[in-house]
Amino acid sequence: MSKRGLLVRKVAALTDTGNICLVEQVVPPLEPGRVLVDVRASLVSPGTELGGWRGLSERRSKGGDRKNAKPFGYSNAGVVRQTGAEVKNLRPGDRVACIGYGYALHTDLAVVPQNLCVPLPRSVTYTQGSYGMLMATALQALRRSEAILNENVVVVG
Repeated sequence: MSKRGLLVRKVAALTDTGNICLVEQVVPPLEPGRVLVDVRASLVSPGTELGGWRGLSERRSKGGDRKNAKPFGYSNAGVVRQTGAEVKNLRPGDRVACIGYGYALHTDLAVVPQNLCVPLPRSVTYTQGSYGMLMATALQALRRSEAILNENVVVVG
């Protein structure tokens, strides 16, 4: 979609009362080192995102101000539409998984730094790719535990 020659996207946003709404905003400029992604799937984190909504239900009936609604999300997957200058290893048409708060939003078009995108193999669906941030978090917890093969571990949190 375009508005006065500018590319416009729809973004899921959270109002101060905990209601989710769609807002339209101009797509950020494609700066050097960033890619424009046609998002095909995004993941709502059951801990970070849903956890923040607890306790808001009693305020939901008040509606909320869409003008001040805050976009959210940090893990999605899609197809590279365009690359900025200095982007290496990614081209338009590449399938990618993206992470990063403020970048990999719940939206139809995301502008993400190339270092927060990884190629998505054809054998991995967009939905599976959208789990990138949760998988990276789990792997980091496993690395920090220094677990070895055939050892049982529990990750809490």
